[in-house]
Amino acid sequence: MATAYTSTTAAEVVEALIAATASASISSLTATSTINAAVPAPAAAGYGLPNALPTTHNRWIAVAGDLALYNSTLLLVAAAILQHTAVFGILFFLRGFSPKRALDLHYLAIVFALSFIAAPIVFLVDLRIDQIKLLFFLEHEAVEFLIAIRVLAPAVFVARRSGLIVLVCWCALVAVTVPVVLDEHFHHAADIVAWCAFLSDFLVGISGLALVRRWLVGRPASRFMARKMRAEAMAGLGFMIHGFITISVGPIFALVLFHNLNPSAFAFAWVAVFFSAFFAVGFAVPVAGIFFGNIWCCIGHRKAISPGQVEWAEDLDKEQAMRCEVSHEGAPTPMYVFRAPNEEARSPDEAWRVQLPEERYAASQSVRADPDQQMSSNIYCWDVLKDLLAR
Repeated sequence: MATAYTSTTAAEVVEALIAATASASISSLTATSTINAAVPAPAAAGYGLPNALPTTHNRWIAVAGDLALYNSTLLLVAAAILQHTAVFGILFFLRGFSPKRALDLHYLAIVFALSFIAAPIVFLVDLRIDQIKLLFFLEHEAVEFLIAIRVLAPAVFVARRSGLIVLVCWCALVAVTVPVVLDEHFHHAADIVAWCAFLSDFLVGISGLALVRRWLVGRPASRFMARKMRAEAMAGLGFMIHGFITISVGPIFALVLFHNLNPSAFAFAWVAVFFSAFFAVGFAVPVAGIFFGNIWCCIGHRKAISPGQVEWAEDLDKEQAMRCEVSHEGAPTPMYVFRAPNEEARSPDEAWRVQLPEERYAASQSVRADPDQQMSSNIYCWDVLKDLLAR
């Protein structure tokens, strides 16, 4: 009897505990719901702006929210627009949005060198080969194509069609950007960029050869022209070193992807490319010295035509030079083509060039030595002044 009484009492105690626990749980839930109803929802400003999407029963949006409306292709297009327009927008802004000044050979050589300074940053920030790197390579290749066109194309064509050249290059850049952005559908963006680099590096190497040859066979008419040709030849030497070394990257990349070549060969190819960057950057310093000698506050210019522009007299071909020197039949000789004794004819572009200190010293010595030349120089300056006032 005692045992049964004890067991019955224990069972009742357990049931009483369970009932008390359930009652406490219900009470707590009721209290919580009451508190939640009384406390207002947190302000939208604490989590950003509220979602602007209307009410929808789409299961993808229900799971991922408004981010379901985006995909990687959309983000890559946005990145391409931002990157290309930011890079080339700044470069053309520094040239006053003038295609002729943007195609200044000295300026393009400086941009070419600066791209090598930016390349290690692009590599070290993110080690993956992603579309952002491919877009950077496209921008570097676009600069190389502009250098090749500037050096290898006829000077008169570049001077007259500079805007068309810039437009065509921009359209080509956009066309190559399309497969880079749509790489998820084609899976050949890296191949296309690598072979475009092969072509651009080959052309920039040939451009370097042309600049060195121009210095070897050229006969400069002044000390400044000798300095200009020597500086461009040094920049061309940097173009040659980089171009002919980098053309190996494309074939090695193809062998790694499709013929099971050891990937370390690709790494060593880039080691050679980065070593060539030392020469490309260093040999661009003399050209940079000439370029920045004509710059005021990054975008101002001391003279109308820079020595690296295609309108510079020495960059035009013989036919254009003859047009500057020889007047039309029956017409008087233009005042700005006045030829001083023992001096070669100066074109209108040469007339506006600011002389370097050594050139001014040499001119002053020659004027002191020859009174007739002093009179000729005064007449020339007066003619230039009248021409300036006429404008």
